Order: sequence, then structure tokens, then C-alpha cells
Amino acid sequence: MGYITFIARRSPASISATDITAMETKDISICPEKQQVDFSRMKPGENKIININIRNIGQTDIFYYLHANWKVEEPATTEHGIVMAKYLQIIASTLNPQTSEAEIIYSGPLSELLDKPDSPGRELSLTRGNEDIELKFIIPRDIPRYLEDIEISVEFTLIIL
Repeated sequence: MGYITFIARRSPASISATDITAMETKDISICPEKQQVDFSRMKPGENKIININIRNIGQTDIFYYLHANWKVEEPATTEHGIVMAKYLQIIASTLNPQTSEAEIIYSGPLSELLDKPDSPGRELSLTRGNEDIELKFIIPRDIPRYLEDIEISVEFTLIIL
């Protein structure tokens, strides 16, 4: 199946000059910032889990979105990468501090992980401080055989508001 590289970094939303002071009070840290996941020995129907911790290190409550940018690695074609991104399933969840149950942030194909959860995003208050996100990558049982050796590089961006 190849490798998926996990890179998390903070990325401020587009802001106007009048919002710069407000943005200076908003900040997050992500740990770990990089991970590499080996899918080469996974069989259809199996999954792998990655955990990251997001910490609000700013001076105010924030909202964030999770966004996936992916690209197919050579020698595969872009068309194969598009098909692979539609097959590879991701479930992003976090633990609800009030109920101690998992809250799904996103569940679906890699190709559709764009700015999730929906507006206004996921709140990370100063009081709570931090939370763990579990990313579960699932290779469906019905994946076409020609996709089994395709390598995809994924960059997950946390966009803070």
C-alpha cells in the first residue's frame, strides 16, 4: 500500500490587517508534528491508528478545522491517486471530556476531508487546554488490486480561527 506521511502544522486563516492583533492571541501546538505510517503490509479490511495532541497555547479560546492535502507519489499516475484518495477511509475522533465518549470530527474518504468539522469548527477553550485526536485509516475490503502499491503523501493542516 505504500506510505502516508502525516504532517500537522498550524495555519492561520486568511485575515485582514485589522485582525492581526486578534490573531496574535491565538496559537496552538501539535504533538507530534510529523509521523510516517507504513501501509505496505496492510491487507484490505485492516486499519492503522495515529494519535496527535492539540494544545491551545494562545490567550483566548479558539476554533479549528482539520484539512487534508494529499498527493500521489511517483511512478503512479494522478488518476490512480484520485481513485486511492476516494477509497482510503478516515475516521477522525476525539474524546468528549464531559461524557468520556468519542466524538466523531470526520468520517469518510480522504478525498473529502476539507475543513472539518463544519463551521464554526471545533472549539478548543483555554479551560480545556488540549485534546487528543485519533485518526483511523481504513483500507476497504473492496479496494482494487492495482491500488495496493500506490504511495500517497498527506499533509494534515489545522486551521485556527
